[in-house]
Amino acid sequence: MIQQSWRGRATVKPDSESGQALIEALVVVSGLAVLWIALHWLFTYADAALSATHASGYAAFAAARGEVSETYKRVVEPFMAGSAHRWKDRRGQSILDLEQDVDIAWFREPGLSEEAQPGGRQAPSSVLRREWAVEDEGVLHARVNLGFRGNRQSTISRQAGLLNLAEFDAPHPDLSRSTAILTDAAHAESDEGAQSRIADSMLAWSAAYQAAAITARQVTHRSFGVERAWNRAAPELDWLSSWRGRVPQEFLAHSF
Repeated sequence: MIQQSWRGRATVKPDSESGQALIEALVVVSGLAVLWIALHWLFTYADAALSATHASGYAAFAAARGEVSETYKRVVEPFMAGSAHRWKDRRGQSILDLEQDVDIAWFREPGLSEEAQPGGRQAPSSVLRREWAVEDEGVLHARVNLGFRGNRQSTISRQAGLLNLAEFDAPHPDLSRSTAILTDAAHAESDEGAQSRIADSMLAWSAAYQAAAITARQVTHRSFGVERAWNRAAPELDWLSSWRGRVPQEFLAHSF
């Protein structure tokens, strides 16, 4: 190849240098191709891990609300399926079989000892803990496991090839994500829930209420004639529902 030098004289470039640029371009393009496929493999795996994290959080809160029966369907559909989760390998095959590869499990850690429970070992405290649902039963864990077994049977035989891309045809490593949540710590969903828990407690309310209600009915029966003359309403024996939604002013605080 003839080139013009800076002094205006013609020079001859060796043939070995003529193909060097082409070889370098092939190396760069090959490297970029491997990098592109590697990034796709990594980002797909990272997105699946993030979805598993969100799914475990949903499963934990659902279990805390006692909604375990339908949790699997509610977790798989929004977090693992749909157009936003079309995880495929470089050959267009799905890397996750939703029916085989997704597993949801719940377990609890050991609860606190008797001494560490609210009220300690005192007998009345033990009863109230159970009736008010404040006894620690252990932190609840929800775990979502992704097995990535769906594409193992259909994986094309791994041949090294020039760029060794067959490594990206292998199934992704299994992964699991879990969320821990404290449940049954005497929280109530509503005023009705709090009143129901109080009313069901024999030690804190029910036993005393039953005895007092008997006396109240006797007084009501004997004073019925007198009260009727004044058109007065009969006494209300439901001593919980009327307080629904009413909190003493001193217990209310303004949030800014």
